[in-house]
Amino acid sequence: DTPGPSSSLAADPRSTLPPPREPVGGTSDERLRLQTPRIQVTLNGPSDLPVGVPADYSIVVMNDDRIDLNGLILRLDIPPGVAVQAGEPSQGAFDVERTADGATLVTWAFDRLPAGNQAAAPVQILAQAARNFAVAMEWTLVPVEGQTQVAVRAPRLELALDGPAEVRFGEPNTYQLRLRNAGDAVASEVAVQLTAEPYGASTSKIGDLAPGEEETVNVELTFNQRGAISIAAEASATGDVASQTAIDVLVRQARLETLIEAPRVVYHGTSAEYKVRVENTGDAPATNVQAMLTLPAGADAVRIPSQGQQSDRVVMWTIPVVGAGETYEETLQLNLSQAGENQVQLECNSSQGKTSASALTLVQAVADLKLLVSDPIAPAPVGSEVLYELELTNRGSKAANNVKVVAQFSEGIEPSRGEGHAYRVVPGQVLFEPIASIAAGETIRLRVFAQAEQGGIHRFRADVRTDETEVRLVQEESTRFLNPNASRLATPGGQTQGVLR
Repeated sequence: DTPGPSSSLAADPRSTLPPPREPVGGTSDERLRLQTPRIQVTLNGPSDLPVGVPADYSIVVMNDDRIDLNGLILRLDIPPGVAVQAGEPSQGAFDVERTADGATLVTWAFDRLPAGNQAAAPVQILAQAARNFAVAMEWTLVPVEGQTQVAVRAPRLELALDGPAEVRFGEPNTYQLRLRNAGDAVASEVAVQLTAEPYGASTSKIGDLAPGEEETVNVELTFNQRGAISIAAEASATGDVASQTAIDVLVRQARLETLIEAPRVVYHGTSAEYKVRVENTGDAPATNVQAMLTLPAGADAVRIPSQGQQSDRVVMWTIPVVGAGETYEETLQLNLSQAGENQVQLECNSSQGKTSASALTLVQAVADLKLLVSDPIAPAPVGSEVLYELELTNRGSKAANNVKVVAQFSEGIEPSRGEGHAYRVVPGQVLFEPIASIAAGETIRLRVFAQAEQGGIHRFRADVRTDETEVRLVQEESTRFLNPNASRLATPGGQTQGVLR
């Protein structure tokens, strides 16, 4: 509100009005302008008046501008002892009020006064006593109101996180962050942060993002912890602009447990079966499991998996899949040639982890002697020295120790000497000194010479014993001997065979 100046009785002021003002031009950024017109208010009438004689006065409001006046309130304050009679104004209406102290308040109000026009209101004043008085006048413009629409623009970030909700332990997975400025202003200094507990957070700077513009960020994550993991994403920009989203990821893991079922004891030279078991106790399948079986020194694989390959002492093959809760089994057959403890080691590797198992097999080596006797070609001559050959071969896997060899003859033939080892001759026998050791795979050859004293069928027996086994090797041969000086041959019925001594 703009209060007007107080005024006393004055002459007609219209000749002194200033020229109308020009409207002030606006700028291109102007949104709202409120203006009040320039007005003048005068009270016209005599400056002196006789007691008891009414005098006529006129209140004049002049709009000396190029814009309309939208309402005015004017008030006259008449002191006590002065009577006031309000006339009919050209605009609006009068309101007369008596105060408790005897003063009179005259209010004139109207709603509109066009530019360049004036409004007048007559007032009659009567002095009731011979005393000077002052008439106070004030005016107020009706408040000027207005409004304008101001468009507020702001960026608005929308963030989405796409990716698998279930993943496998140790395998890479791609997650996609899709960021969009859904507002109507540029989002400045945009950054995206991805947090995966308990692995920490990583931040990518995007820069400025125009309204409607989209940006995609691909992130590769490999989870090395089983169970539920929360992945949170947050996009931020200058001016506290932010957007958040999150997803829960279930990390499934295959858990492999390996076992080798192996014989505890095998004899050297025999094959042994090994059963390999791979059990998946996890909640995800294990794929492309690389199995590697390491053999002990001197071992040879007789039977391996159909897709397996052997290189030196290692047998390798691939297990395509072992489902969750399933068990894979494979049987291999091995020949173990090294006496003592033989360890077989199994190792299985997959993207889900590694597991191993081992088994011990005791290989017992034995000495296995084979005796071969070659007797003379029959008929052999009486009185001539003939040869008996003994061949001892150790077919076992360990040495045969303290081997005792005895050559025995039946009556009618006597041994004369031996060869191949120390010996002594007694009637009807050749006793070889104990042979300290015959190594595995070794062959010992002994020779025994004898001479028949009479014709007929004579028997020869070789007896072999060792201290380490209860096995006794005995082999007999019968040879016909003829006496070239005999006048006639004995009939078959008259032939005799000597008894071994």
